[in-house]
Amino acid sequence: MSIPFPDIVPPGSVVRLVRSDNTTPLWQGREGETFRIGYYTPNDGLDVIWLVSQKGEYCETIDRKTLIDFFILESVSDQNDPFGHQSQR
Repeated sequence: MSIPFPDIVPPGSVVRLVRSDNTTPLWQGREGETFRIGYYTPNDGLDVIWLVSQKGEYCETIDRKTLIDFFILESVSDQNDPFGHQSQR
């Protein structure tokens, strides 16, 4: 059973890549890999979602539709500041 995606996925939440296709060639063969949602940036807003690798590196950005289409939500963080202004990065 998967967890439904909240309107804003909080930083620190964990997602798992569950599929890829010809629009995501760099993800092919990486199904099962997990990522953490990174802090959002004020310049980009909440529409640009940062993926953080298992090594703790900010590795790429995606939009909400791509997140929902290719990932499942494994855990939801209790972080309530999407920009990380109240915590250290």
